Amino acid sequence: MRINVPVLVSVIATPVPGVALDAVQEETVLRADPSPPYEIEFAPGPVFTSDGLDDPYWVSDVGDLDLLSDGRLAIAEFFSDRILVTSIMEGETQWVGRRGEGPGEYRYIRWVRADGDRLHVFDLINMRRTVLTAGFEVEHTNPLQFVDFGLGLATLGDSAYVMNGVIPSPERVGYALHLFDGEGKVVRSFDEMRGGHGLAGAVPGPHRSLAVSRDGGVWSASVSEYRIDLWDPGTGDRRRSLVREVDWFPAHDGRWSLTPDQPRPPRIGGVKEDEEGWLWVLIHVASEHWEECLEATPPGAPAEVGEYRWREDCRGHDSRLEVLDPETGRVMAARTVPRSIVFVLAGRNMVSLEYDAPGFPVLQFWHAELRATGTTGGGGQC
Repeated sequence: MRINVPVLVSVIATPVPGVALDAVQEETVLRADPSPPYEIEFAPGPVFTSDGLDDPYWVSDVGDLDLLSDGRLAIAEFFSDRILVTSIMEGETQWVGRRGEGPGEYRYIRWVRADGDRLHVFDLINMRRTVLTAGFEVEHTNPLQFVDFGLGLATLGDSAYVMNGVIPSPERVGYALHLFDGEGKVVRSFDEMRGGHGLAGAVPGPHRSLAVSRDGGVWSASVSEYRIDLWDPGTGDRRRSLVREVDWFPAHDGRWSLTPDQPRPPRIGGVKEDEEGWLWVLIHVASEHWEECLEATPPGAPAEVGEYRWREDCRGHDSRLEVLDPETGRVMAARTVPRSIVFVLAGRNMVSLEYDAPGFPVLQFWHAELRATGTTGGGGQC
């Protein structure tokens, strides 16, 4: 693996433990602001790439990743049994895990979640969560209950966690979020889905992007509706809702036909709360000329392929980053983000994912800062 490190990147701060959650429920509508008070600036961080076809320390593809508090980056190889751990500030690179069913062994690592210097590993074939120490020794394991998994997962300290998905049981079905204890048992289900599973009309579906708040709550962003709810996982109560009313993000159910008459619907790709309590929201929207990425399906193709197909190496979408202040209900900053940012990490860090000519992933680290609109140089930073 080759690492180019142009700048140092700040690492994460863990949520403040032991802060009580209040029971206030509020809904705030965030409207378009023609003059946001801040601008987002990006500083490029290290670039992680393959050092050749025989590079023993690089992944074939990226399934998930997260940043540990000491600056180490844990990269789960796509549909694999191992994790590549490297440093964003130069350091040792190592593989963690092996194939199997015993302790420290995996068969399909779907998620990795950092909690300080510990790493939570979720294996969807062994159906097990493993908590690893800073030295990647197995500290704890527990079975995973079957869930028709969605997208989001948030760990709450060393034991409990919230998963997004559908549990097919009479008392759990219809809820999008589920709190599990350290032994993998469901404590409660919450976030009732409007219109059942969201499969009809314009009712948003069950997929959520999750982030832990500083006071121990869980932010839940609907992937198919610009709505972000703050939940108290201890009670299952919704404390606050942020709703963004913009024409370019109508609520939808995620269904989409590949035709030049209908752009792909927008979706929220990630959300994180920063040290100020502001939310960084990553949104994927159709690019201005997205229809140029479509081409007619060749004659003789199976009918289920459809009339059009997506051209190779054509993006067709843009990514937008917005910073929201839940207290004031204001959009503090917004801009189109560089390249293909797909991971929003803590500490205002982000990672873009592209591929080189042989098809290996190229990860670019980015650190974002906020600068007061109209200022230059080092002044006005937040």
